[in-house]
Amino acid sequence: MRKFEVTTSVHGMPSLEVRDPTEEEGKILRELLACNWINDIRYELRCEAGAFLQSDHSDYILIEFWKPTYQNLIDWLNNQ
Repeated sequence: MRKFEVTTSVHGMPSLEVRDPTEEEGKILRELLACNWINDIRYELRCEAGAFLQSDHSDYILIEFWKPTYQNLIDWLNNQ
């Protein structure tokens, strides 16, 4: 799996932009954003980062971070 890095979206927001995600990457990212179990680390990290799914296509995923505390989420993703 690739190393995820934060970039800046066209909206000027810190973001995670993934072009041509593998099936595994897409699954991890979608499960992260869909998780609503408050005792799950994915939920905690998503809320801490203010992660917002801006675009979800088979060849492109864009997640914007609406809070400046997104690094823990990126670190967690890179350790998966």
